[in-house]
Amino acid sequence: MRSWSLSPSETQESICEGYSTPGSDISGPSDRQLDSSEKKRPDSETIGQPFNLAQLSGWENPRAQVPVPDMTRPSTSSSSMTSQSAVPGPARRSSSRLSTALKGLRLGRRSSSRARDEGEPQRPEPPHLESQPQSEPAYLEAPRVVFGVALTESMQVAKGIGQDGYGSTGSPKAKANNTRGYPLSVLRCVYFIQERGIQTPHIFGQDADHILLANLKEIFSSPDTGYGKILDWDHFTVHEAANLILQFLAELPTPLVPPAAAKRWVSLSRQATISGSMALRLDQGIDFWEEAFLGIHGPSRALIRLLLNLWGVIADMAEFNDMTAERLAGRIMRPLLHLPPARFDTDLMLGLAFMIRKRSEYQLKARGAGRRSNAAF
Repeated sequence: MRSWSLSPSETQESICEGYSTPGSDISGPSDRQLDSSEKKRPDSETIGQPFNLAQLSGWENPRAQVPVPDMTRPSTSSSSMTSQSAVPGPARRSSSRLSTALKGLRLGRRSSSRARDEGEPQRPEPPHLESQPQSEPAYLEAPRVVFGVALTESMQVAKGIGQDGYGSTGSPKAKANNTRGYPLSVLRCVYFIQERGIQTPHIFGQDADHILLANLKEIFSSPDTGYGKILDWDHFTVHEAANLILQFLAELPTPLVPPAAAKRWVSLSRQATISGSMALRLDQGIDFWEEAFLGIHGPSRALIRLLLNLWGVIADMAEFNDMTAERLAGRIMRPLLHLPPARFDTDLMLGLAFMIRKRSEYQLKARGAGRRSNAAF
């Protein structure tokens, strides 16, 4: 193999520029002898003198060489052969693989962006749950219930309009102003009892037929019948209507008459036996009912007044139906006040009976009957 050497000026030029040229051959006779330690590690002291990376025992998976701009003289054919032999084969293969992978990644991104620009169909992205409208499925929608819900919720499903007070008198304009909203099931049962059952024996004191009662409740709970607007009373008796009212009261989430109002009725019944100014105040009517209904508001007040009017008329006809104010109170106080079956409170029963008697008297005076109520003391 031929030995090539550069002139001293060319060798000095390549060393000053800091780059290794192919012309500086390590096998030349003019090279200085290196000791064993310097031969094992190439450092800054050997700059300008190329070395073969394959000669190092610890060389594994070398990185691709960074291309350096060639600022030296053009190399000859023999120098190019030397430079090609200096680069190890695995380094070239790894660098080519890395460049091919990077090119493929760039081409993939360009093709995807080009497809979006040209309007080609893209693979649909998974839907985002937060962007979807929160709509409840049909089978999860709350059913429209008449029984067993709050009074206002029941009236939103089925509501009836009636006059405030049984047998109220006055001009048509005054009657229109006294109209109130009630649960449709209770209002229709009240009207049916007023028309056909006031003198029926043991009204509100006798159990109804269970099958007929269940059928009547189904009619008032079904949208097919307009929640009770389509109803033929010829298939039922007044006992089913009376028991449906009690069942509606018993299934309310809270008692129609709060415990505080029930205790107030007991106090008012005891004050009725007191003579003097207290008795005169109780007989004035308006102040009495304001105090009696204290704590009962909105639809609850309208409904308890409607029911007390009905029970007052029934108690006034006790000589025909055998339902005195005390017997009525003993029958209706549990569903009205939500008392447990094993509890019988005599004071509450007497307080409720007192309210029925007072309401019977009030209704006769409002209608101008000119007689005393049979339910009065």
